[in-house]
Amino acid sequence: MNAFGKQYKLPFRFVAKDLFSETALRHDLEYCAGFFDGDGCVTGVGRDGTCRLQIGQSASSCEALLLFARLFGGAVYVQRRGKGSAKPMVQWQLGGEACIKAAAALGCHPSVKQSQLQLAASWPKPPLRDTAVKHLRALKDATPKPEDVHCSWSYLAGFFDAEGCISVPAKQRSVVLQIGQKHKAALAAIQSFLGFEFPQYSSHLRSFKGMWHLSLEKTDFSRCVSTRMVSFGLRVKRESAKAALSLEDSNHAVVRAKLAGLSGNQSKSIRLDEEGCFRARAIAAAQTKLYYYSSVGRADLVGQLKLEITHMKERHARLNAEHRISNLRRQVRIMLRTGCVAE
Repeated sequence: MNAFGKQYKLPFRFVAKDLFSETALRHDLEYCAGFFDGDGCVTGVGRDGTCRLQIGQSASSCEALLLFARLFGGAVYVQRRGKGSAKPMVQWQLGGEACIKAAAALGCHPSVKQSQLQLAASWPKPPLRDTAVKHLRALKDATPKPEDVHCSWSYLAGFFDAEGCISVPAKQRSVVLQIGQKHKAALAAIQSFLGFEFPQYSSHLRSFKGMWHLSLEKTDFSRCVSTRMVSFGLRVKRESAKAALSLEDSNHAVVRAKLAGLSGNQSKSIRLDEEGCFRARAIAAAQTKLYYYSSVGRADLVGQLKLEITHMKERHARLNAEHRISNLRRQVRIMLRTGCVAE
C-alpha cells in the first residue's frame, strides 16, 4: 500500500483517537463525506448483520484511505491482487463501536449516503438487525436528489478524488476535468455549486451508457477549480492537478506523459505519444481546412484534401498500432522482471 510516497505493510491498522471534537477539522469531515459518497459503502454483513463502513482503492493511491484510518480507525486489507494490467486493490474496513462513531460524524454532512450513514450510526442490536439490513438495502435502491447534497470545496475535493479525472487531450493544449457517477444527484449539486462560485463559466452534465458525466472543458475553468481543490485538501489526484496546472504550449507532451504515469492502466497501451499527438492535431487541422473548402465551394481542392486525410488517418492508425504493441511488450517485460508469472 502506497500513500504520499511511503509504503505501508498490510494489513495496516490504526486506532483512532478522540479526533472528532479536537483534531478533526470540519474540512476533513466534509472531504471524507465527499469521498465516501464516491467510493464508500455501508454494509450489513454476516449472519448477525454486523454493520461496517468500507472503501476500496488501488494499492498505489491510498492517501484518502490513510486519512480515514487516522480519523476513524479501522484497518486496510488486501482486497484483490494485481492481475495483468489491473493494479492490486486494497480495502479499508471499520466495524463495531468505531463504525457507529464514524458514521455519526460523517452523517452530519448532507450527502448522497447521509441516510445510510445515519442508519449505521443507530445500528440496532441483533434481534432487530434483519429489519435494519432490509432498510439499508431500500436506502441503497432509492434514487438520491440534488437537494440531499450540500457541496463545499472540501466535499468536492473528496468526491473528485474518488470519481474524478484530469486529462490533457491529444489534439489540443487544454485541461479537462470530468466526474462520472451512476446517479445524477451529486453531480447536479456540484454543477450548481460551481455555477454559483464561477458564474462566468459553464459545465456540461450528460448521460452516457447508464452513467452521468460532469465535464469542465474550458482550460481557465479547469485551472480555477483544480487550484481550489488542491487548497481544500485534494489528496489522491493532487499531483495530477499540479501537473495539469503546469501546462504550457511548450510542455504539452511532458504533461500528458506525467498524467499517464499518475493514472491507472486502463488505457495505458492506447494513449498517444508525442508523435501521435502531433499527427492527431495535423489531421484535425486538415479536417478544419476541408470543412472550410466545402463551405466556400472549392470543389477542386476538396477531393484532393479528402484523399490526403485518408492517407494521414491510415498512417496514424498503423503507427498507433505499432506503438500499442511496443507498450504492451514493454509492460510484459516489466511485469516479468517484478516476479509476475504467466498462467
